[in-house]
Amino acid sequence: MTIRIGIPQSLFYYYYYPLWSTYFKETGCHVVVSNNTNKNIATRGVQLTVDEACFPVKIYFGHTENLLSRVDYIFCPRIVSIEPKEYICPKFMGLPDMVKAAFNHKVKWLTPTIALKKNCQQEHKTAFIAMARELKIDSKLAHHAWDKAVKAQLNYEKFLLKELTPNDALEVFSGSKTEKKLSNRDAPSIAVLGHGYNLYDPHLNMNLIKKLRDHGFNILTPEMVDKEIINQQSSKLRKRIFWTLGKKIIGSLYDFSENNRIQGIIYVASFGCGPDSLIGHLAEGYIRKNNIPFMLLTLDEHTGEAGVNTRLEAFLDMLRRREAV
Repeated sequence: MTIRIGIPQSLFYYYYYPLWSTYFKETGCHVVVSNNTNKNIATRGVQLTVDEACFPVKIYFGHTENLLSRVDYIFCPRIVSIEPKEYICPKFMGLPDMVKAAFNHKVKWLTPTIALKKNCQQEHKTAFIAMARELKIDSKLAHHAWDKAVKAQLNYEKFLLKELTPNDALEVFSGSKTEKKLSNRDAPSIAVLGHGYNLYDPHLNMNLIKKLRDHGFNILTPEMVDKEIINQQSSKLRKRIFWTLGKKIIGSLYDFSENNRIQGIIYVASFGCGPDSLIGHLAEGYIRKNNIPFMLLTLDEHTGEAGVNTRLEAFLDMLRRREAV
């Protein structure tokens, strides 16, 4: 019987889905992805977790529940770090424990620890090979699946560097659409900064990227900047940023502004997010100093779309008037 692996369409799904899904498929498993975030998933997530959790984590709980009756295992990695001497927010370290407590023994869990310290590629591979043994998958097949998964992830990241958002790139990856370039360099560009799970979940951010494109703007995000450029630009700070996602935000901000590629910046933050409070403050200070039009959009489960639309339209109108002067 084919093993069914569930992957919640939330949090690091937007960064690593090609790697994860290819690995499981190549080992002979059937991958099941939770439904797109909707009102019911978001509401159930809020009900299932503690008030202190940020909105993206609450949504993750809703996605997990969405999978329970459809899979044999749910893949929920314990992500500590994805770069040497850097870290991810502690909520990712405790996520497997939180979801297990919420859903008890309704499903089996796959919770490999991703803590990359020196040889990132080898350490990442080791975690997945160990997980394959737990599933009683042949070692040779597991190694072959990993090689295929890495190639899929690299191809996916190449799409991002062509200025496709992860949602666009995932449609190409899944085969639902042919490769196309959605960015338009002739259009005025807006940098949309923040953590990927805030930027690319249309329900969470109320279709922000689609709305900006519908208004005729080109969208640039941190995932569209090469890792070497991110490292080079973020090193300009007096102290090293040890939050990997925060480093991506700052590095891409510097690159966009120094190359005069943007007319304005929208920073999407989660209410109550510790890393966002720090990185957002650094980003806003730099933006104000360089006189770049800026809007901070802080979101949680109580945010109303009407208010967001009003602020967004006012911001875009200001950009147009500023350009016309």
